[in-house]
Amino acid sequence: MDKAYDMIHKDHILIYSLEATRPSEENVDKAVKAFCKLTIKFLGPMLYREMRNVYGSEDSLLFTMVEYFNSQYESDEIRSASIDKLSERENETEKT
Repeated sequence: MDKAYDMIHKDHILIYSLEATRPSEENVDKAVKAFCKLTIKFLGPMLYREMRNVYGSEDSLLFTMVEYFNSQYESDEIRSASIDKLSERENETEKT
């Protein structure tokens, strides 16, 4: 899931992180769906079947994937750093 998140983050989320903005709900939904599809592709059919059995159902497995994505997205360090830089610039501008 780490590799899938990194790839989807770079393709779908990184531009928003660098600009210190939030993507629209539609864009986040697209990124989450792409993340789940890529994770399933990385698992392969046999391991995917096994993981569904471990989680009890496909819905539980997908829920876990979505929660993983959301927790990673919320702790996005690039976005946090960009917001901090913007705040510093605003403070410097206000002082002058």
